[in-house]
Amino acid sequence: MIGKKWRRILIFSIIMCLNACGNTLCTKDEMLQAMKNGQNISGEIVECGSIVLDDKVLCVGANVSGGKVFDYCAAQFVEKQEGQYQYENKVSVLYEENQSGICKWQDGNVIICTNEKAKKVRVEIMSKNEKIECKEIDVDKVPFVYYMDMSEYAGGYDVDYRFLDQDGVDLEFEPDAIDLIAKEALKRKTGARALRSIVEELMLDIMYDIPSKGDVDKFVVTKKMVEERNNAELIQLPKKDKAEIA
Repeated sequence: MIGKKWRRILIFSIIMCLNACGNTLCTKDEMLQAMKNGQNISGEIVECGSIVLDDKVLCVGANVSGGKVFDYCAAQFVEKQEGQYQYENKVSVLYEENQSGICKWQDGNVIICTNEKAKKVRVEIMSKNEKIECKEIDVDKVPFVYYMDMSEYAGGYDVDYRFLDQDGVDLEFEPDAIDLIAKEALKRKTGARALRSIVEELMLDIMYDIPSKGDVDKFVVTKKMVEERNNAELIQLPKKDKAEIA
C-alpha cells in the first residue's frame, strides 16, 4: 500500500501536471490543436477562422468526416503575452442545415458557413414580436466566420439568419405575401419562431425540389401560395429566366 506521504506527493504531482497543461501557451497557428486537446476531439478538424476582440480570440473549426462537414466546434483563448495564447473554455455552436451554424460569444453572435454556394446571408433581429433590423451581408470567402456585435440591443432578442444562393437560386417574396405571412405570425403569438415556422411550411417541399432542377435561377413566393398553403409548383418563365411559385 502507498503511505500517506507518498499519496500526498502523488496527488500534488497530478495537480501540478493538470495546472501545467491548462496553462500551456500556443500561437495562433497552434490554436486548432489546442482546442482539440482541450475538448478531447479525436476526429479531423479543419480551421474555419477566428475573431479577435481585445485580448480574447474565438477560434472556430469544422468537424469533418469523409470530406464533409457535420458539425462545428469553437473555443475562447486569451492572450497572455505578445503572440502567445492560452485556451480558456469551449464555446457551444448550434449547427444548422446546409453547412452553417451560429454561436453566442462575448456581446454578440458569430455566424459560420462552409457552404461554397452561399453568396450572402440575410440576418433579421427581432424583439417583442417586432423586427428591429434586417440586413444582408456578402459572403466574400468560404469558410465564412462573421461576428455581429449585439451590445446595442437592450433586453431580449431573437436572431434569425439564412444564407442565400446556396443552390444558385434567388428567393423573392411578393409584398402581399409578406403582409399575409406577418398577419398569420401575429395570430400564432410566438414571435420570430412563428415567421420561421410559416416559411418552412411554405418552402419545405420546394427546398428539396430546387437542387434537382438545373434550369431554375429564381422563384417567387406569391400571395396565392400563402393563402392556399398547397404544394408549390415551379413554373418556368423563359423570357426572364425565373421560376414562380403559384
